[in-house]
Amino acid sequence: MAGLLGAIWLLGYMPPNVKNYQSMLQPVVDMFAKHAPGAEPIEVYDAHQEKNDQKWVVLAWINNDIRGVPNATCGKAPPALVGSCNMCCQEGQRHLRTTVLPGAVRALPETAKSLRDDYKEEFAEVASVWPSAFEPRPAKRTKLNAIASGNRVLRGESRFKDEAYKDVDNYTTSLWYHDKIKHTLYDLAHQFANVIKHMLKYMKNKKKGDKLVFTPKERSHEVDVLGRFPELAVVTGKRKKGEQKFPMPPWVASSSSQREVDSLTDILKIPTGWPAVRSIFRDLGFMKTSETLLLAGDAGAYLIRVADIPSKYCALFIELVRIIQRYNTVRRTVSVVEPKRYAVLFALRL
Repeated sequence: MAGLLGAIWLLGYMPPNVKNYQSMLQPVVDMFAKHAPGAEPIEVYDAHQEKNDQKWVVLAWINNDIRGVPNATCGKAPPALVGSCNMCCQEGQRHLRTTVLPGAVRALPETAKSLRDDYKEEFAEVASVWPSAFEPRPAKRTKLNAIASGNRVLRGESRFKDEAYKDVDNYTTSLWYHDKIKHTLYDLAHQFANVIKHMLKYMKNKKKGDKLVFTPKERSHEVDVLGRFPELAVVTGKRKKGEQKFPMPPWVASSSSQREVDSLTDILKIPTGWPAVRSIFRDLGFMKTSETLLLAGDAGAYLIRVADIPSKYCALFIELVRIIQRYNTVRRTVSVVEPKRYAVLFALRL
């Protein structure tokens, strides 16, 4: 009920399809500004001291998960070509109709030289991506350069598509202490859940209306442009009996295997209070974040092993869910030595 009322309250001042969210958020900003440190205090009665106590209100952070946050900060959300990351300054690339951020390899620490070397080898033939492995870590975004970016758009000196921000938000102009860079948090659980869903989509290889996830255009781009997966090249000329013109990607589970995996969720038992185990292929589009993150561990590794995909890809998919599992463990038990070691491993593999 509390979640429902919260959602109703959000829709009250952030209705869908509104272009100017700044005007909708102004009353909320005014509430914080009225009782900010140095402004009018709130009188709270203290029953123990039997007198009123003065309190001030500070906006600690904004969770970058709800759809209004990029509009609230006058910024952008992934997969924007410029401004995808609120924390650092880097620009993406356009491949086919998709925006990708190959500069992520730049975020690797100096201790991850072997991963940079792997990246160089993997994309040696891709001129647009390969140089990223040699570039230094991207500069951190700051409050000052974020404000400057928004002002350039306001003054007509630059276009929004070339900048990370389109305006200076109300929080920045009304709250003297607010820093949209430090006070904007990313929902890592949501991001990791999306990574798992992305992996499962490629294992399923079907979207709504039986559309393929790995399309012929993506196949052509991978084989002809990036020079990867030569075994997936389109078969020309006369084909052998049973040979397909478009070879099936090896990471795709067969339909019968997908049904078998989904049937297991009906007999798996989970501890009380845990999220439900959903059919990972049939219910993929309806899985909540908590239900998806349940797969980041033994349950996900077990279900992936049942799918009839080659051991090479099975091991990679399981390694992915294990990395997310370890990171989640680190976040919950930061005082334990072993998970801290996993944190270092995760940073290296990233």
